Amino acid sequence: MRGVPLTLRGLLLVSGVILLIFSNTASHAIAFQIGAVGLVGLAAAICVVTGRVRLQRLTFLDYMFVAMVFFSLTASVIHQDPYIFVYSLVFLATYASICVLVRTMSDEEIAFAITVSISLSVLLVFIVDSKSILTSLAPGAANRWELRFMPFGMTPDLAGYVYGGFVVVLLFSNFSNVPVLRHAGWTARVGLAGMSALITLAASARAGLLAVVLTLGFYVARNVTFHKRLRIYLILFVVLLFAAIWVFWPTVEAYMTEMLELNSSTRGLNSGGSGRLELWERGIELVFSRSWELLIGSGLRSSGFDQIGFSTESSYITLSIEMGIFLPFFLVGCFLFLLYRLGRIEFTRATPFDKIAFYFITFAMLQSVFNRYLIAIGNPLSLMFLLVVSRAFLKQSLERQMRMARGRRPSFSNPAPIQPEPAATRQRPLPGR
Repeated sequence: MRGVPLTLRGLLLVSGVILLIFSNTASHAIAFQIGAVGLVGLAAAICVVTGRVRLQRLTFLDYMFVAMVFFSLTASVIHQDPYIFVYSLVFLATYASICVLVRTMSDEEIAFAITVSISLSVLLVFIVDSKSILTSLAPGAANRWELRFMPFGMTPDLAGYVYGGFVVVLLFSNFSNVPVLRHAGWTARVGLAGMSALITLAASARAGLLAVVLTLGFYVARNVTFHKRLRIYLILFVVLLFAAIWVFWPTVEAYMTEMLELNSSTRGLNSGGSGRLELWERGIELVFSRSWELLIGSGLRSSGFDQIGFSTESSYITLSIEMGIFLPFFLVGCFLFLLYRLGRIEFTRATPFDKIAFYFITFAMLQSVFNRYLIAIGNPLSLMFLLVVSRAFLKQSLERQMRMARGRRPSFSNPAPIQPEPAATRQRPLPGR
């Protein structure tokens, strides 16, 4: 892949994502979040002014997000809550900007922006907070919980979601489109992913690490099953990895037990997931104890501790509280549909962006069982998640339209490769495809 030039819209998008790593600083959190979404909106405005936006109809996923905002605005009016009302409008403006960007930028440009923003974010954290990271990773602390690393004020749970997600995206990125890292190849990917993994470990973010392991295990299982060329290498790698763990197991066990506080009375293996089981039970009881809110929810950002008296610690319970029980079902269905479609083409005609999207969505959905950030705009990974799923769903929608235009019914069980269509019926493709 050739190097992708960093356009002004790409630079603004990268800057917005990087700015969100400061979105939890104590004194300027709101300013950083507004500044970040403002940069994304400015990037979209440039696309509109320059006339580069491809006029393509909204997808089913887009309509789901519009319905989500409509429900949220309705609930905010009923409850007379100005904060939910304003946040809903900001979310709508941000998602509208994302819709413009995914209809303007190519796969390569989006992947480039994601790779550059994550790489710079990880390097920035290490440059500024390397001493704190090393202190958190050093064994032998009397009160381990006091040393949990919080990059730029980010809570450990959110750090596990963000930097654990960075690990997955970096490992599946293609650095050949990044001029500075083009010749480093897999070394740069593994190095930066390792740095991000260390940040996650320093935060003692067990859910983030677990989701990374499960995502990589899913990758290994799929490739061993379907990819003949990689099968022997992956099996050999897994055997060597388990052999090394077996040889050094006493040291590894002692270190990870301390770092992850597996013997803690509050965070240990017998604590019910740090009390999450009890919180999930309370969240489910709250969802089904409501009246009209059971159908449309109580609005975006209405499930915080200040509103309901506890933390849900699960994106799926959070979505059910904020959007009702039906809309989250369709949203999750859209994400699963994307995984199915992207998984079908992974070994045949998937682009580098498709591969990133497949494992990124896999990680986000796994990790969101334990966090509240799947649908959000206030942290870098959630913003990138909206960008990736919007682009991926748009591609699938356009490919379906092309199949229908050729007079064939779409077959999800055995999708045929897309062939060039006659000029008379050819639709305008996605940019860069």
